[in-house]
Amino acid sequence: MQNRKVVVSGMACYTEVGDTLDQLLDAVLYKKNTKKYFIKNELFNGSLTVKSKMHIQNKIGQIIESAFSMAELPSVSKLSNRRIGIVLGTFLGELGILCIDNNAKLKPSEINLADITSGVSHLLKTDNINFTILNSCAAGSSAIGLGYELIRCNLLDIAVVGGYEFCGDFTYAGMKSVKALGDIIRPFDINRNGTVIGSGIGILILEDEKSALLREHKIWAEIGGFGTTNDAFHLLRPDPYGEGLSRAIHIALQDLEINKYEIDYINAHGTGTKLNDIAETRAIKHVFGKDAIEIPISSTKPITYHTLGASGAIEAIITILSMEVSMIPQTF
Repeated sequence: MQNRKVVVSGMACYTEVGDTLDQLLDAVLYKKNTKKYFIKNELFNGSLTVKSKMHIQNKIGQIIESAFSMAELPSVSKLSNRRIGIVLGTFLGELGILCIDNNAKLKPSEINLADITSGVSHLLKTDNINFTILNSCAAGSSAIGLGYELIRCNLLDIAVVGGYEFCGDFTYAGMKSVKALGDIIRPFDINRNGTVIGSGIGILILEDEKSALLREHKIWAEIGGFGTTNDAFHLLRPDPYGEGLSRAIHIALQDLEINKYEIDYINAHGTGTKLNDIAETRAIKHVFGKDAIEIPISSTKPITYHTLGASGAIEAIITILSMEVSMIPQTF
């Protein structure tokens, strides 16, 4: 069976710099409206309760419906005859919003890292594939990749993919304990001193290209290739030589079936930590050799903050929007 082409037909976001695509693009391209929202206080006030979980599920559901609206598709519940799956990535899931000193928090036995995604499926009445990806900061990107594979292998018609992260006391304590936090994100800068974490949601609607064309709907981008690997090096630190990352890039390029010299831009992970900067730089140089210096590379995390499991999805949206206006985001 011939693999199907997979395209992006809709997107939506909820970030520290706004909850519309226009606000996000203005922030990363022009540094407009960069006053950070306090998403934690808005949604759950730093406490993990049954009520706070419902708030988050409802918010993710709203963002998904917005992405469906952009794709000019009916609401999810009205597409029961289509094979729709949900694949969402997160770093800590509901555990991330745990407030350490909150007496009303849920008991550890009541915490389920996949529970929010399952709740979203129940809310939207989708009864097909439902996956939660939990591979740290790669989760959002991995969710896009898995959705891409499920469609092109004809297991789904539409894939709701992306990532979410909501950072409470537990998240901050964890990042502080590994000495990863700084005051300002300065990717690839000699004065970098760590990352700054933030909350957010990024959702993309993937579907078979033929389906989108039949509806005469605008195609925002094609997902052309995907690669994933594991350093198998350390639980918290990347391989300093970037070997796993360079292999993932190679796999994606082979899947895409284009020459590496055709790459026009790289949206870097760019966390502002020394360990990431070194590993990521070496990986890019290993893949692209002396031509790496000719490829524009930037990180948009100084604007959005590091949204952990949501970062890959939010940055995919930023990259697609940037292509639409033929501009490359700078590293502010």
